[in-house]
Parts: sequence; C-alpha cells; structure tokens
Amino acid sequence: MNAVQLDECISSKKLVKICTQEGKISTVPFPSAIGGKGIIVISAGGMAALDLPKMISVLAAFKQALPQWPELNIDHAIIELWADSPTHDVTVCRVWNGLVQWHLDFAYTDIDWPMSFLTAIEKAARF
Repeated sequence: MNAVQLDECISSKKLVKICTQEGKISTVPFPSAIGGKGIIVISAGGMAALDLPKMISVLAAFKQALPQWPELNIDHAIIELWADSPTHDVTVCRVWNGLVQWHLDFAYTDIDWPMSFLTAIEKAARF
C-alpha cells in the first residue's frame, strides 16, 4: 500500500478517514509542526504526475545549483523543488500549527538565489 503525505491544502481528518476506509492508500496528514526536522518535497508544478526519472532529475538540478546542499540545516523548513514551474525552481516554507507562516520562491536563473535561499533556511530554523 502506498503512503501519501497530504499538503496543507487538503490535510483534513475527513479526507484521512475516507482514504483509510477505502484501504487503497495510507495517508499522513500535513504536520502541525515539523518537530525540528525538515521536509523536502518534489512538486510537479501542474496536474501531471511525476515519474521517478523526473524526480531524480529535479533533485539533481537542485544539488548542482547549490553545491553546499549536504551541509544544509533544514530544521523547521519545507523545501519544495518544482519540476515544471515557469516562475521558480525552489520554495522554502515555514510551518507552525499546521499553517504556512511564510514562503519564499527562488529561481536558479537569479544570480543571488543561493544566498537568499540560505538566508531563508536560517530564518526557518530560528523562527
């Protein structure tokens, strides 16, 4: 059985109950707090599903664009890597009590994006 982490837009007890009753997927609600851990999400940016090669490609592009990625402290942050967004490649969000407190979008084409991204990650850890 596949497990699905619901996002903040559809994380509801009713939906979790329906999915559980159907028994086709296991759902994990959007966290009310990340509990000191970070989450990396790979998003399609549209209605198309992402296959494994596309997900690997999106993650590889992030790693190449940000060589210091292995040292990132992503505590309390949600990092969304976007596959097909026309305006941005990465989003950083801070979640508390199940609500997105703030989010910032970054594009690899912006020369200053790495420094701005790292600042956002630090802000999420201190928030």
